[in-house]
Amino acid sequence: MEDLKSHSAVTPFCNQFEYHPYCTNDSLRKYCVDSGIKVMAYSPLGSGSSLYPPLSGCSLLDNSVIKRIATANSRSAAQTLINWSTASDENVVPVVKSENEGRIVENMGALGWELSRDAVENIS
Repeated sequence: MEDLKSHSAVTPFCNQFEYHPYCTNDSLRKYCVDSGIKVMAYSPLGSGSSLYPPLSGCSLLDNSVIKRIATANSRSAAQTLINWSTASDENVVPVVKSENEGRIVENMGALGWELSRDAVENIS
């Protein structure tokens, strides 16, 4: 980012990188926040990579903490993870993609409600 900024008078509006509870990229996220750059959270439901499940024991959608919090809020694990992205940092904009109409509708259910501060911290 510093190299990019050194070659332009314009600060980037956003930086897209993987961001979810298993991969928070804290130093890059903090840099973006401090520089006034929005974070586009790629893969907020977790990576399809085989790297993350072995480190944590399960996928994010199967994580017992996330499932418990989702159930307590009458939401799906996907809705909870999308909501967490914005609740964990107001500078974050999650990017969710799907070709499945049902999942698109389900993902929209991540809007219009808030996770408690405790829930955000438990997921983090």
